[in-house]
Amino acid sequence: MTDYDLEGNIIGGLLLFPEDYSSYTLPALSPEDFENRPLGDIYFLTAQALKEDPAADTVKLIAGISDPNLRVLATESCQCFVARGSYRELVRMVADRGKNRRVKIQAARIAMSDQEDILPELRKLVEDAERDENIAAYSEILAQKAIEYLNTINKPFDPKERIWTGFARVDENTGGLRKRTISYVGAPPSTGKTAFALNVLKNQLGKKGKSLFFTLEMSTQQIFERLLADLTETSYTLINKNCLNQKQRQAMYDRLQDVVNSGELLVIDDVYTVEGMEQAVSEVLPQFVVVDFMQCVKTLQRFQIRRQEIDHISGEFKRMAKRYGCHIMVLSQVSRNGKDAPRMSDLKESGALEQDGDYIFMLHRPYVLEKSRKVSPKDAQLLLDKNKFGNTGIIDMNFIGEFQRFKEVHYEP
Repeated sequence: MTDYDLEGNIIGGLLLFPEDYSSYTLPALSPEDFENRPLGDIYFLTAQALKEDPAADTVKLIAGISDPNLRVLATESCQCFVARGSYRELVRMVADRGKNRRVKIQAARIAMSDQEDILPELRKLVEDAERDENIAAYSEILAQKAIEYLNTINKPFDPKERIWTGFARVDENTGGLRKRTISYVGAPPSTGKTAFALNVLKNQLGKKGKSLFFTLEMSTQQIFERLLADLTETSYTLINKNCLNQKQRQAMYDRLQDVVNSGELLVIDDVYTVEGMEQAVSEVLPQFVVVDFMQCVKTLQRFQIRRQEIDHISGEFKRMAKRYGCHIMVLSQVSRNGKDAPRMSDLKESGALEQDGDYIFMLHRPYVLEKSRKVSPKDAQLLLDKNKFGNTGIIDMNFIGEFQRFKEVHYEP
């Protein structure tokens, strides 16, 4: 397509479909962007007419061109218009060519001037052109994002766009965990971080979405044992001791077959780097990801201290969730804090976890910190310590170790 055809198609499209193209074309182009001066004059007249009357149609726009030669050229442009599918790209091309042409003209004037040192002025010319181009690009991106957002808020709420934990009060406070976000679950060892994550994962099964579980400390077999204890209500102690009867074995086998055949869950126990995890996420495209646990994750990048490494890994999880449209739940150890309930500031090794997490859950089981007859092994609390999108608070729970299951405590009103 020649420059004349390119610019003629823009004029033709603007005259024929002003309601479709004017809002995009008028802010993007000026008459000076047209190398063909008559077409630039037509564009100027058309732009002025549309600013005065945005509802003007093709007939009125052409009739408003007083010069008969320009009016004939405008009519020919309409007859030759063939670029409806790529109109925006043509506008961008003409705008870019116009800017480049003006920069070349200004550069030639500088080069032909009497100045002894023209490099500073040439450098400034190039820098100004790059800045204007970047601003235009950012403005276009922002406009597109605004349109996408407006389309989103005009749509009815879609529960499929959230990760529902299966815990009523958690889901009520969060409105469901948003995709493209991350959560951290912090607790001392043996509190039940893995069990809690598996409880949330269990609630995703049967919903035709994929879940991905990275286990960095346990084997895939151990993860399946804990999950199946909950799914089949089989004693985890019996599973651990391999003391199951035939009925229990068959129930576990059937349920595991259902999970495997559905393709909804993939457990990976041999990937330890955040880069390897991203590769798996990009291939599987899950809606829910669990990383068990943060302090075992490594990176191929080199850092002098572990804190910097953790900061980098946390940032990568944040970007990964946004890039692949999933929710990533990362389990984390906490610093020792005696017998008190942990807070999000206790997340181990890095303040970045507290900063990057869209949701931060802290698990507290007093019995783990104080093994006493006065404390029940079942008593537990889930502290929703950070929630960017709603309420925080403390949720009382019971931990049923036999089935590796947390249950909310419901009080009578």
